[in-house]
Amino acid sequence: MGSLKVHNYFDVPSPFIYNPLKHHLGCIRQFITDATDHKQEDKELEEILSGIGAPMTDIYSGTLSVQELLDTVSSRLLEERAFNLSSYREWLNNAKRYRFLLLPDDSKWIFMEGRDTDRYIHFHPAKYSELTFRVRGSTLRTVIAVKIKGAEQPENWFNVSFVNEIRSSLLGLSPVKRIVRDRGIGRLMEMV
Repeated sequence: MGSLKVHNYFDVPSPFIYNPLKHHLGCIRQFITDATDHKQEDKELEEILSGIGAPMTDIYSGTLSVQELLDTVSSRLLEERAFNLSSYREWLNNAKRYRFLLLPDDSKWIFMEGRDTDRYIHFHPAKYSELTFRVRGSTLRTVIAVKIKGAEQPENWFNVSFVNEIRSSLLGLSPVKRIVRDRGIGRLMEMV
């Protein structure tokens, strides 16, 4: 059993706050592969997946890697003269205290101020925008856990008993009644 280097998925450089495991489809897929290859331990997997706690999350499905995304965002904010803390605050200075940016691949991102003065550029995909889809946080945690724990049994990915065992024992989630391939868990299972 190996230990997966969790920081590769969560640590983005200052001044950014961005969780790729929660908001980047390519990163989610890579995490599932890596966690499966390293025979991820349940306790560590449970801890990692607890970071996807939001009721709803928006996932970017475009082709930019996490690094390309960070580079593009950095360039755009530098162009806007909004990269240091004071200029970023000024750039966000509107009634709602957030702004949107459209990136070159037509994906739309929302920017807010983070609570930490070292990590003040908080961003994630904008809901209902190009190259973004919205899912429940519990659905995302379920699909990731099922794909990892059932890697050698893909025929069970849509088995309600198998899915509910993982939801209960690993994620502390209530059972689902059914899994439909074009909705919720079933839809995301196909996408990931």
